[in-house]
Amino acid sequence: MTGFRTNVMGLEVLALPRLVTRVERLEVEDAGTADETLDGFPGGRGRWASICIGGRNREKLCDFAASVQVVAMPRPPGPPTLKVGFIQVLLRTHRVAKYRATGARPGAPPLCTVSRDANRVGVGLLDCGTDAPPWFGASVEDVPRPALGGALPAPPVSINAGDNPRWTIPAALPTQRGAAELDAVEMRDHFRLFVVAFDGRAYHPIAQTEWGTDIRYVPTAGRPTAGALSGRKVWSDGAWTGTCQGLITTGSTANKLLGNRFA
Repeated sequence: MTGFRTNVMGLEVLALPRLVTRVERLEVEDAGTADETLDGFPGGRGRWASICIGGRNREKLCDFAASVQVVAMPRPPGPPTLKVGFIQVLLRTHRVAKYRATGARPGAPPLCTVSRDANRVGVGLLDCGTDAPPWFGASVEDVPRPALGGALPAPPVSINAGDNPRWTIPAALPTQRGAAELDAVEMRDHFRLFVVAFDGRAYHPIAQTEWGTDIRYVPTAGRPTAGALSGRKVWSDGAWTGTCQGLITTGSTANKLLGNRFA
């Protein structure tokens, strides 16, 4: 396993990260019937049955882990505290669900769509998936620091997290032009994942990798959770690098800014 190093205020920190995709967990589930908010829909909300494309029983589609430790202290004493965790940035997204008139042939011209506004991503959005931004999935841990003259390397700490970029959409919709049923779904997300150290004032990226989803779903007529999933589904670039760029630690988060829109 390749290791990556950075210097944080006099501490040399080593990270051994890994990422594993779990494409076997991908499926389409019945998400029940409920009152839902939908931007652009007449009245702004409605009641309908929904489906969810994502990890089975909300399992993760991608697992992250890293072992992190202080291996040298070239400039004592180092920062008073040191934390490490994962931070994730959404680089690009494309999510579109197309609906045909109920009873029309599959692939017929769409009666309406439900989508997310990809333009809101801009140069990237913090994708923390937690109420403790910027850390992803509450993955942050304290890194043991050696005392002056203490033994090195210091004991490692493990951080673990994972992501399930699922999407819940209507299985059918009542529209002003008639009833509509789900015809096809395209779902593509591109993430950049960082292992990051925090010294109490500044964030220091140690390593990064990229992964994402590439999913196409075509349901069986009349059976919205039975159909064909295709595409790369869940992918990763297969490599980490210590040359980091594009870290975002503040601003709007993807899960709050990107909602479903009816058109």
